Amino acid sequence: MALPLRLGASGMGGGAAMALCGLVSLGGTPEKGQPGYRLFMIVVHVGLLLVALFAVVFGIQFARSLGKNPRQTKLFAVLEAGTLVALIALVKAKPKKKKTKDQD
Repeated sequence: MALPLRLGASGMGGGAAMALCGLVSLGGTPEKGQPGYRLFMIVVHVGLLLVALFAVVFGIQFARSLGKNPRQTKLFAVLEAGTLVALIALVKAKPKKKKTKDQD
């Protein structure tokens, strides 16, 4: 069963946006106050929001496919699980704040 063009195109567009956010973050994390820091933070947080949005969408699609098409149900279950694992990994990879001498 082929997906309508608009659903496939929006999924590919969202995936491309997440890939672009990931590529931008590969350049290293600028320190606060350096040029590009604000843009970097915006891109990283937009990427996190996109992953969370995909998790919600896959969860809705999984719920809608229950009892209708076992292949679709399995597909959306795998997509949902993978997206949730990725989201948890991204949140755990969040950089920790550096301790200063005042905090010791």
